[in-house]
Amino acid sequence: MMHKVFAIVRRDALFDFAYPIPFALQFIGIIVGVSAFHFVSKLVPPSRSLGVHGHKSTYFAYAVINVAFMVLQTNAIQAFAKTLRRDQMLLVIEPIFVTPTPVELVVFGAGLWKVLLSAVQVIIYLGTAALLFHLDLHGTNITTLTVFTLLSLVCMSAIGIIGAGIVIYSKQEPPSNFLVGGAASMLAGVLFPVALLPAPLRVISWLLPITHALAGMRAAVAGAQITQVAGEAIWLAVATAVLVPVALFAFSRMIDRARADGTLASY
Repeated sequence: MMHKVFAIVRRDALFDFAYPIPFALQFIGIIVGVSAFHFVSKLVPPSRSLGVHGHKSTYFAYAVINVAFMVLQTNAIQAFAKTLRRDQMLLVIEPIFVTPTPVELVVFGAGLWKVLLSAVQVIIYLGTAALLFHLDLHGTNITTLTVFTLLSLVCMSAIGIIGAGIVIYSKQEPPSNFLVGGAASMLAGVLFPVALLPAPLRVISWLLPITHALAGMRAAVAGAQITQVAGEAIWLAVATAVLVPVALFAFSRMIDRARADGTLASY
C-alpha cells in the first residue's frame, strides 16, 4: 500500500514542479514575509505578554513562530480537500477511483505532499529568521515541539478529512477558510496575544485547536518542558481523540452516499 501512497505524493510533487515560477514564489514570499516582521518588530518593544511563562520576548519571535507553524496547520486542514477538488476539475479522479486502491488511501495520499511541503516551509521560515535576523532557536525543546507537531497535525488532518468527504459528496470545497482564515488567525493569536481580546472572544479562541497548537509550539521554541504546557497538550489530545473517529465516520458516510448516488467520480 505504501508504494501507492508514494505514487500519489510523487504525482502531486510533479504537478507543483511543472509550474516552477509559482512554486519558487512561495519560498521567496517566506523570505519577504520574515523580513517584514523583522522591521515591524522594531516598532514593538519586547514584552512579557509576547513571551512564555512571564519571560520577555520580541514581537519578531512571536509573529514568525506563529506564522511559520500556521502554514503547517493550514495545509493539514485544507490540503486533502483542495487536492481532491483539483483532481475533480481536471477529470482525473475517476481513473484513480476505478483502480483497486481504497478511497481512504487516495484521500490520505492526496494531502500528504502539501503537508510535507509545508513542513519544509516551516524550516525555511525559522531558518531564515535565525540566519538573517538572529532568532534564537538554540533552546528549543525538541520533545515538546514533536509532541505538539504530531498532535496538531493529526487534529487538523481530521478536520481536513471531513472536508475531503464534503468535496467528494457535494463537489464543492468546504468552508475551511473559517478555521484558518483571517478571523481564525485573529482569534488564535497569530499576530497578537490572545490576552488582548475581549473576554467573549477569548472563550471562542480557547475552543480553537490552532490556539493551543500555536501556544505549545511557541513554548517549545522557548525551551519549555512538556509538563509546563500539559494543559495545552491535554486539550489537543482530547480534541484529537474526539475528532479522528468523527472524521472517519463522517467521511465513510459521505463516500457511501456518493457511491449510492452514483456520483463518486463526478465533479
